[in-house]
Amino acid sequence: MYIGALASEGLPIGLRWFDASVVDGGVLLTWRTLSETECFGFHLLRSRRADEDGAMLQGSFFAGARTSTVPRDYRFFDWCVQAGTWFYRLVQTDLDGSQRTHGPVRVAYTPGTSSWGRIKGAFGP
Repeated sequence: MYIGALASEGLPIGLRWFDASVVDGGVLLTWRTLSETECFGFHLLRSRRADEDGAMLQGSFFAGARTSTVPRDYRFFDWCVQAGTWFYRLVQTDLDGSQRTHGPVRVAYTPGTSSWGRIKGAFGP
């Protein structure tokens, strides 16, 4: 599934992927942008259900690159997650205050196991 868009299409980010994977002690969230146009930043939401936005994760705001054609990698470790199935969303905010939400990705978290979900761009794995 293609998420985001290329900067040449006039949209704020080209999102290559948005991952959530279970690691020792929590959930690791990673994403890569191929480009960013007037991107203020990102924050993450976590919910129990796929059809609800959920709550913002404390400390999950990342400043965007404003405008850049250089790929950028971001990562956040959610160590406050409890056992169960969770849905994560990535919210991108433009300099003008408008927002776009990507996801959700689903994770089944049980301490000591691993699970992953991926949304990826149309240009490769």
